Amino acid sequence: MLRRFGFLAVVLCLLAAPARAEAQIVQPPVPQETAAKDGRIGTVLDVEGSAAITPVGGMPAAVTVNMPVYLNDIVQTGADARVFILFIDNTNVVLSANALLKIDKYVYDPDDDTSANNNAAYTIEGAFEYVSGLIGHRANPDVQVNTPVGSIGIRGTDFWGGPADGQYDVVVAEGQVSLKTDGGEQLVNKGEGTSVLNRFSRPAPAAVWSAARLNRLAATVRLAHYADALRRMQAIQSRQPEFRQTYGAYVRRAHPQWLHNIAARRAADGQAQGRGPRRQNRQGFNGQNRSGQRGGDQADRRKMEENRTQMWRQRWSAWRQQHRQDMRQTQTQQPVQQSQPQQRQMHQQAQQPQRQERRQKRGRRWRARQD
Repeated sequence: MLRRFGFLAVVLCLLAAPARAEAQIVQPPVPQETAAKDGRIGTVLDVEGSAAITPVGGMPAAVTVNMPVYLNDIVQTGADARVFILFIDNTNVVLSANALLKIDKYVYDPDDDTSANNNAAYTIEGAFEYVSGLIGHRANPDVQVNTPVGSIGIRGTDFWGGPADGQYDVVVAEGQVSLKTDGGEQLVNKGEGTSVLNRFSRPAPAAVWSAARLNRLAATVRLAHYADALRRMQAIQSRQPEFRQTYGAYVRRAHPQWLHNIAARRAADGQAQGRGPRRQNRQGFNGQNRSGQRGGDQADRRKMEENRTQMWRQRWSAWRQQHRQDMRQTQTQQPVQQSQPQQRQMHQQAQQPQRQERRQKRGRRWRARQD
């Protein structure tokens, strides 16, 4: 009897083993999709001092040159540090010391000339400089920077923002921004600046600031090796189209809720290519008709990117040259010391009548005592 039960147990074990093996083959573990490969939205072109980057659910890592930046990454700088980041649409951000940057949302579609599928949202603490790329130059751009005092709406611009002298300053070098707090909203145009005490205060009216104040703010984000960063920017331009295409596919797959009417737009594109009624010509970002070949559009975009890169180079070269001249003038100027003798002489001349009157009184008193 025991032998019979032992034989049956062995048979049941042999029958169950293939079933378990077959179950493991039929249901293999599915790897979870992450943004570690396809969610690249930028590249670090320069880093000075100590800075760290923290991915979602990951550990902080030291920031290095040419390091990729992904969606939802948090970049944080230490004391006396700078970080220069170039995004795939050629937007660039320079972080000052003790600053923090988080990319909350980033959508870029090179084939869409409107802001429907081109928008971005950042969270920045500390001082920074922001230069718009292709997203900011779409029609009605939807780009927003969230700060500790409120939100900054961007319209294709170059501006500085950050804390200074116990308040929060925003100054625009090109374009226009809108600083909105719980206390009100203020538009700031090219060459103007505004300040706000806190989130509940109303921003001050926009005004033109002095050159000394602007230089002091610019020094917080000044790069010691900006020429090297420009060379890296030129070198990475050949890979930017690849990054855009990969990230666009990632957004359609992982964040379809960020896209607006993408199915209808793709259908319209198909009709324009001969699979349906011909669509009307639409205006591109450069004001020209986009009914031509796609290769011409790409050439126009590349030309625009080259022009903006050249503009950045010229602007920074002129600024650095002016800064060096100001520094030389400051070092060569000596404090004027001739004012003290002149003031002493004027004081003596003013006191001369009083002294003469006192001498006369002393003389009269002396003669009275002699009599």
